[in-house]
This record gives sequence, C-alpha cells and structure tokens, in this order.
Amino acid sequence: MSLVLDSRSGSNASRGHRGSNMQLSHAIAESVQRHGSHAALRGRDRTLSYDELWTESGRVLQQLRDQGIGRGSFVLVCSPNSVSWLTFFLAAVRAECLVGVLDSTVQLQYRETIVADLAPAAIFADGELRCPILAHGSAHAAHALERTTAMIAAGTQLLIFTSGSTGQPKGVLVSEENVVANISWNADAFGLSHESVTCSFMPLCTFLSLSYVIACLAVGATVLIEQNLSELQKTLEGMSEAGVTHLNTVPLALRSIVERGDLEGHPLRALRCIRVGAGALTADLAERAFAAFPGARIVTTYGMTEIGIVATRQWTAASAASFDAGTFTHVTDGEELALVDDREGAGSEIQLSSAFLFRGYYDVANRSVEVRSGPYLTGDLGEWTGESGQSVLRLRARRKQIAKVAGVLVNLDEVSRIGASCGMVADSYAIGVDHPVLGEEVHLFVAEKAGCAVDPREVGRVLMETTTMKRVPRIHVIRALPRTAMGKVSRADLERMARGLP
Repeated sequence: MSLVLDSRSGSNASRGHRGSNMQLSHAIAESVQRHGSHAALRGRDRTLSYDELWTESGRVLQQLRDQGIGRGSFVLVCSPNSVSWLTFFLAAVRAECLVGVLDSTVQLQYRETIVADLAPAAIFADGELRCPILAHGSAHAAHALERTTAMIAAGTQLLIFTSGSTGQPKGVLVSEENVVANISWNADAFGLSHESVTCSFMPLCTFLSLSYVIACLAVGATVLIEQNLSELQKTLEGMSEAGVTHLNTVPLALRSIVERGDLEGHPLRALRCIRVGAGALTADLAERAFAAFPGARIVTTYGMTEIGIVATRQWTAASAASFDAGTFTHVTDGEELALVDDREGAGSEIQLSSAFLFRGYYDVANRSVEVRSGPYLTGDLGEWTGESGQSVLRLRARRKQIAKVAGVLVNLDEVSRIGASCGMVADSYAIGVDHPVLGEEVHLFVAEKAGCAVDPREVGRVLMETTTMKRVPRIHVIRALPRTAMGKVSRADLERMARGLP
C-alpha cells in the first residue's frame, strides 16, 4: 500500500497550512477512521488502538487548550521512547503547535539552556506533562516569542535538536513539506501497510526514526515501542507476541539481538524487513542478521537529521557475499545529488538540492534563526562507482573524519577500523585534535575485550604498517566508548578526554 500525500512545496494545500501541522494531523485522523479498533501503539505497559490513541491525545489536547496553548505556541518533548511520548506529540500536532524534539539523554546543561532560552509553553519530560508559568510580558518571554515567530515564518513545523555528539545540540528547522515527503518515502521504501507490525529501537527524538513511526501510523500499521535491551528475552517475547514483521533499529541494538538472543525456532525468524540506520552495519553483523532472520531483507539507509533519508540499499541473504553497507543505489525521489570536488584533496563532498530540505538552523549559542538557502553540503565524502551496470554511491568518510597531520591527510574512519581489528580490542574510534605544531594530532581510543589487556604499542605498530600515517597516534585504552542514545560514538566526550578535561 502506498501512502499518497500532497507534498508539493508550492501547492495551495501546503502553502495554506505551512507550519500548521494540518496534513500530518489529517493523515493520522484518516487512519483512525479506517482502522479504529486496530492496535496502533504497543508498549511494555499498555496497548492503544487507533480510536484510543485519538481519544487519549484528545484529552492531552484539551489540557493544552485549557492553558491557552494552541496554534503558534512552542512546546517541547524530551522523554525516553514510550506510548505517552507519541500521545503527547500527536496532541501537540493537533493543537497546531510548533513542536521541539530533544534527546532525553542530552547533557543537563544543554537541556536547561534550551528550555530557558525558548521558554516552551508546555514540556513533556520524564513521562510527565508540565506547563511552566512564565512571567507574562517579561523581556525574556518577548525574546523567546520573537524566535519562535521567526521559526514559524520560515515554515517550520518541527524543531529537531541533534544529539550533541559533536558538541552543543543544533536546532534543525523542519518544514511540513519535509515531514510529508519523508512519511511517503518511508511507507514506500519499507513496504509499510495496515498489516505491518514494526518494532522500533531508534529513539523517537531523531527525525529518521520519528518520520518512520509516523509513516507506520499513517498507513494503519502497529508500532511496538522499544528501546531498552537490558531484559532482552522479555523484549523478544514481546516482539513475538505482537507478530513483528518489520524492525527499525540501530547497529548496536541489532547486534544485541542476534548475538545474545536465542532465536533458534523463534517466531521472529519470519521477520520480513530490517531497517538499519544511524550507524554503519558491518559485514559480520549483516551475516549474523541474515542467519538469524533468513527470510528478511535488510535496508541500509543514508540520511541525517536535516533531511531524513536520502538513499537506501536493499540486501537479501542471496546478496550477502557482496555486502557493503557504505554503498547506496536508490536516491530519494525529488533529491538532486551531486559530488563537489574538494580543493584540499580530501575527496568529493556530497551536495543535495531539494524542495524538501530542512529550512535552516536555530543557533542555540547565538539565539538566532538562520534560514538555509541554496544547495546543502552534507559534510560526507563520497564517490560514484559502477556495480552490475548501476550507479552506486559509495560513502568514503565524514569530512570531520579527515585529519591533516603535518600536511598529511589521515582518514580517521580507516584508523578506527584498523584499531578495532587488533587482537584484544573490542571497539575503537579515532578523532583529530588541534595541535600547535602539527595542525592536528590523531587520538585513537580503544576499548578492551572483556578479560583482555591491550598493548598500545602493538596497536601503534599495526597502524604504522597498514596506513600512510607518518606519526604514531596518541592511543588511549578505555573500558568502553561513550555513546549517545542512538548508539553513535560521542565525539564531544572523546575530545574532552583527549584534552584531559572531565
């Protein structure tokens, strides 16, 4: 079943409701009408049908209205995945609010800064709804209103804050057109329909995950909300009971399932589709996933907070021998993708042009709304290759993952991979840190396998023998790499460690 929404950026329909959430609200309302008694959301503690979801979100909507919160009000959701998260989100959408979405695991200082700066009329945090009472007419409240008004004028429907893995979170201005385009894309790319039952391990605070879950609701599918794998067998039992057909996950969660889960003869072996995002799926993990779920196709995705999904590639057990998660063959309809050569010789950067690109950024540090114009440089380096007559996009590295040490370019992703291949090393990650003489210095963080001891000198020897590096990197042996809720390595935390900061 394909989901058809009016996503024309210049249409009367979208122009009349820009920033008002109307199309999104109508899409869910139509699902309620078609699939009222069908299960919409399943959590550890409860299940809501589409009728119940609409009724419960209506009660929250009335709470907001009783506080004078409605069209043009800014509200913030900052809570772990739950049925209540989506209930509040739907209520805010129905109220035609500007909705901010923030990772609940973000550092407290950043969370407090954002809340103090934007003065949300309502906050859903730690599973509870709060409506702060702000000093009416105060200078602070007036400035906060100016900023949210500027976001709405830019066509913003959602303000999605990045995870802050590289520093302070950025606010990304996402338009209704962007949301609608990504909903339609998700529904088609992953074969979502009323019969689908999907389990989502991705945090809802990311647009990649949120647009996928909304697409499920728009077609009448059932969404099983999960995130905590601490009780893995209980989680697998819940997935089996729900009859999960689609899995929306990050590599870290998928590895836990296929390595620790007892799947022999398990009903989940009938899984049809596994979507993997927010991190590279290694060949060994793909092999384990195909062995665990022999009938499933794996869809690897390339995208980012600002734009949602750009490209995908589908794999089946039959094609597992040629698995390369860094390559993509299907570029999203409406996207124009080009490679721009880098004068410094690091490679070609991926540039995108589309009517559905994000509107701009909210700069938390400077309290300014910056509207984007022109093509978007993604910061990813890539190249076109030919495989079986197809044009294949291969990702090489993030621009930030290229360090220049004493004039020599070093691919930090390559250093990380080689470090992880050394004996006794469970995981590794390399970063470049400013250096007064070298320009940049490479710091490699290695996490030891349980019960093992890593010799940094041996790791350094292997790197010097297998890369073009002229200097041995600074090697730090740590217990585990710091990660965000999405499973991404927190470069900000590693940089603090490299500089000797707490």
